[in-house]
Amino acid sequence: MTPAPTRLRQAARRRLHAARQARVPPLPQTTRHLLRACLATPEDPRLDDWAGLGDIVTVLKDAEVQRAGLLALLLHAAEATGVDLDPSLRSRLRAARLHAELRLEMIGPALRETLTEEAGVALRGIALAHTVYPHPALRHCHDLDLLTSHRADATVHPSGFPVSRHTSLFRTRHVGTREVENNTVNAEIAGAGAQVLQPADALVHVCAHAAARGRAQGLLWCVDVAMLLRSGVDLDRVHYTAKRWQVARPTARSLGYVRRLLG
Repeated sequence: MTPAPTRLRQAARRRLHAARQARVPPLPQTTRHLLRACLATPEDPRLDDWAGLGDIVTVLKDAEVQRAGLLALLLHAAEATGVDLDPSLRSRLRAARLHAELRLEMIGPALRETLTEEAGVALRGIALAHTVYPHPALRHCHDLDLLTSHRADATVHPSGFPVSRHTSLFRTRHVGTREVENNTVNAEIAGAGAQVLQPADALVHVCAHAAARGRAQGLLWCVDVAMLLRSGVDLDRVHYTAKRWQVARPTARSLGYVRRLLG
């Protein structure tokens, strides 16, 4: 039987999570259509979602959509599926993609220098952009997250690009470099060799991290999950890692949310 103090802590965490969920309104249906359209492929063009966008310009003005930087990904999906876009909208999306490509070139030296000089595991945005997205410019990245063994801080590279270092994947339980060091894989990021989490482990990290923040604050993590699943993760490993890291419940919650949201 679980000790009473442990049950009380678990109940408190559930109440806190429920309170967080209650404070976050559900995503508008048009935003759901937008996320699904961003994931369209020739095999699954999601034409109903393109049609459900309605006035797409209004959808793109949403603050959460703008913060996620989805325009380049939306254009990629439209071109891949042959969706006919209004010329003015296509021009806007092309400008967004060009901006994303130029920004990727701009932050490249900072990424190469940091990853070359520092030992660590690249996490979330930057790591996923260079491993599971069709092109790194399609995933907007706010900073470089690194899992390190010796420091937890946030600095700014001389170029102006933020670098955040963590000694644990999670705030509520310690999963550090020692727990992942034998399960990372090599990747190339901006021309530099880097260590990243195994795809299944990265999926658990993204899901549990999102759940800790209380529902989907932000849209990008949902697309990250979809891209990871699309890359063909080992679901048995997902189950094993979630249990080993003691984040099975939040991982399941986030996966269930994405399944309902994106189909």
